[in-house]
Amino acid sequence: MAERNVHFKGMSELSKFMSTLAPRMEANVMRAALNAGAKIVKDAAIANCPEAEPSFKAKRLYGAKAGDLQKTIRRGSSIKQRKGQVTAYVRAGGKVKKSTYFLYWAHMVEYGTVPHTGGVFDPHPGTKGTHKPFMRPALDAESEHALAVIANFIRQRLETKHGLDTSAVVLGDEA
Repeated sequence: MAERNVHFKGMSELSKFMSTLAPRMEANVMRAALNAGAKIVKDAAIANCPEAEPSFKAKRLYGAKAGDLQKTIRRGSSIKQRKGQVTAYVRAGGKVKKSTYFLYWAHMVEYGTVPHTGGVFDPHPGTKGTHKPFMRPALDAESEHALAVIANFIRQRLETKHGLDTSAVVLGDEA
């Protein structure tokens, strides 16, 4: 994998701009920017996600289909006004869209399982050697691109919607 360094200049100026905004406005700008960055990671995770055929039992009982794990990958954000925290996340697992099936095994695909006893397969051989990580490689591969998208989104939003001059902020390859 080729290494690429991304340099950001003027981030302190961008931080000063953000501190001049009202807290609620700052939180909304940050939430939208973080969602834009999370979309990059989400799309990469969906591309990396294995499309395995579900077990016969899962098909029969829950109507599971190949690609259900991909359908559960989603992004979101939250604002904690009292603490001044804005977070964005990319998650896998949970309820499959347009289905009653609850996909509980996303973490098992990502990290694998160790051999164990109990359950339907006794003893279960485990999947430690055959795990297929998809979330972490997506974050590792797209983190720099997502950060550039976040910084660029903040700069554009401050220029267009709030009329602030962000010419002192130089992003990525512009340096």
